[in-house]
Amino acid sequence: MNIIAIIPARSGSVRLKNKNKKKIKGISLVERAIIFSKKVNFINDIVVSTDDKRIIKRIKKYNFIKIFRRPHYLSVNTTKMIDVVYQILKKYEKSFKKVDGVLLLQPTSPYRS
Repeated sequence: MNIIAIIPARSGSVRLKNKNKKKIKGISLVERAIIFSKKVNFINDIVVSTDDKRIIKRIKKYNFIKIFRRPHYLSVNTTKMIDVVYQILKKYEKSFKKVDGVLLLQPTSPYRS
């Protein structure tokens, strides 16, 4: 079974500027999601979807993740998360292999168990 973790992290948050880059105890929300996903045993791959160049630059040090640049039409405030996930699945399956399940880790929910 191929289970992937998807971490959506677009720029341009409306109410809280740069929210995905905000830090808790020195670690950004996006990086917290990456670190958590690495600890989950059943995840086979980790994908970060973003349109933010600074996020891309910061997370390149995690060489075990795949970074998908999010297209502009999916980077607006009215975009539905299901549309983002569907786009990632299509791109992932075209480049790698079939996906059997998804774990969605939104950076704005940093406390997980």
